[in-house]
Amino acid sequence: MEPKRVVMVAVGGQGNLLASSVLGEAALLSGIPMRMSEIHGMAQRGGVVESALIFGDAYSTIISDGDADVLVGFETRRDAARPGQVQRPLRRDHQPGPLMPFTVNIGQGVYPDLKSSRS
Repeated sequence: MEPKRVVMVAVGGQGNLLASSVLGEAALLSGIPMRMSEIHGMAQRGGVVESALIFGDAYSTIISDGDADVLVGFETRRDAARPGQVQRPLRRDHQPGPLMPFTVNIGQGVYPDLKSSRS
């Protein structure tokens, strides 16, 4: 199976490690080979927690710069959009798109403009 590389980024306490474990376990139960690694960093002080998951035939959990097929940021403004925080950006042929919170999708909430909030 051609490897698919996923980077999950969150702030400590958002459930990144649990989500990556559940996703990895689901892959293994489905017969999909996978490898996973985590970088905990300064999670207790609001730092980034990053998981690297590789599904398919791979020998390493290292995802090189520009090699990720999917980037999952649990909170786009804090995690995925922070300059310098995500060390493994998406491949150039993959265009990121936000997945808005449920309340925004049903019209009961407003999400801040991502372009003007990057600092």
